[in-house]
Amino acid sequence: MRQKAEEYFLFGFFIELQSYLLVSPAQDKQTFISAAYARYGAALRQYLRNRLKNKEDVRELAQEVWTRLLRVDDPSRVHSPRAYLYKVAANVLAEFQHLHRRQSVVFDSELFSAAAEHESCAQPDGSEPLSAQSEVYRLLGKLPPVYRQIVIWRVCQGESYEAIGRKLGLTAGTAERYCQSALTRIRREYGRDP
Repeated sequence: MRQKAEEYFLFGFFIELQSYLLVSPAQDKQTFISAAYARYGAALRQYLRNRLKNKEDVRELAQEVWTRLLRVDDPSRVHSPRAYLYKVAANVLAEFQHLHRRQSVVFDSELFSAAAEHESCAQPDGSEPLSAQSEVYRLLGKLPPVYRQIVIWRVCQGESYEAIGRKLGLTAGTAERYCQSALTRIRREYGRDP
């Protein structure tokens, strides 16, 4: 039994050594990446295929993994290319699943259309006590300043969460979360959500 365990260990060691020799980080960057792609490309795609439903997502994530490998400045620092690729693939997959689990904020066109219609129907003499648009502005005014600014940039100016995050020193995810929270508050107070 002990001899079998040693044989398996040696076999595993031999396979890892062979992989290392085939894809040696000591090579120049282009040769290293070409060898890694030839050696692990199909296995990496299979790894992603087993975890994703859509072929396009598999291609996109595989490309992201290889792009991240291209960003490695010194290939000699990658001691095990296979382990590195699978770790990067696991991270890319986790990021992808995290982003797709969250529901993105959708511009509530009904809410703003209703506000615009009510405003355009207001009496010229301003006799309407509080129009829908004024109500939305009032609700925006009740938001914390950062939330209000994010909603204005996102909804009114159509800026991306990445751009908003850069302006405010936040991550794109935080900017999105603040926007969702602000829109939920507005909808609730406006009577759209229970």
